[in-house]
Amino acid sequence: MLVWPATHRYDRTSRGKVCSPLSLQTAMALAAEGASGRTRSEILNNRINQWSKQQTEGSIRELLDPKDVTPATAAFLINALYFLGEWEGTAQRPMFLSDNTRTQDFFRADGSTCAVEMMSNKREHRYAELDGFRVLELPYAGAD
Repeated sequence: MLVWPATHRYDRTSRGKVCSPLSLQTAMALAAEGASGRTRSEILNNRINQWSKQQTEGSIRELLDPKDVTPATAAFLINALYFLGEWEGTAQRPMFLSDNTRTQDFFRADGSTCAVEMMSNKREHRYAELDGFRVLELPYAGAD
């Protein structure tokens, strides 16, 4: 199956062909890396995690766990959003002071924990508890 990149102009000769640089790159990697004895699942898991790490500048290093890619896996639909902004505040009263950043436990959905740096402040923020989730508004500079 071929998938044309968005920059390619569709014409009558390309009917029935679909081409994506990622699918071609992945297919070639599967063939090359498969020769080393690694399984399809290991190769795909590694490639997806490399993509995630690159797209988020290292913020998300392991998007998928090795058990997420199985022989029955047909496709993944993955997107990455990387927000680089500044919190609302002033030089005299910043949103977060580095002195208030501490290492604390982060509780994962599976119940396990890991130590992460957490920011804190003593300001009032909009907060809501809704059906099955909680929301906290943290304004950033330039937000209208």
